[in-house]
Amino acid sequence: MASWEFTVQHDIMASPDRVCQVWLDGTESRGPWVGDGERHLDPREGGNFSWDDRNFSDLGGGGGCWGHWGKFTKINNKSLPYNIEYTWKSQWTDQYETMVLVSLDVDKTDERFTKVTLSMTGLPDNRHGYEHKNAWIRILGEMGAKFWGNAEVKDKRPKVLH
Repeated sequence: MASWEFTVQHDIMASPDRVCQVWLDGTESRGPWVGDGERHLDPREGGNFSWDDRNFSDLGGGGGCWGHWGKFTKINNKSLPYNIEYTWKSQWTDQYETMVLVSLDVDKTDERFTKVTLSMTGLPDNRHGYEHKNAWIRILGEMGAKFWGNAEVKDKRPKVLH
């Protein structure tokens, strides 16, 4: 039974508009769609996504190539806090369809930063489920590091399918 869930937070030095834009753009190297595998995103409610995180050595996968797919179920990028919600399925969810909810808002202690809150539900209550938390902590940390000091610069990935 898929019943494990978690929430993580991270601050990114960029506006919520910019973080949201990057989150929904599979060609941006600062986005959450990590690795150098193929990615296809249709970032609208009801739009599908798929991507392979080839060469991303997260704590659970240890490298290789892991396929992920799902559907955007809700996108609010009109008023803060912005929310992006999508289903998420992969070998590492033991084929369960999980849910990801991303909330983006201005950090109340420093308005130069976006407070990213990511929740994931419906994960298997085993190592595969638990490693999603570790992977998201790493991904959000890498996003924050890549934004530091150059948030408005476009940073496109080479040879990306969109």
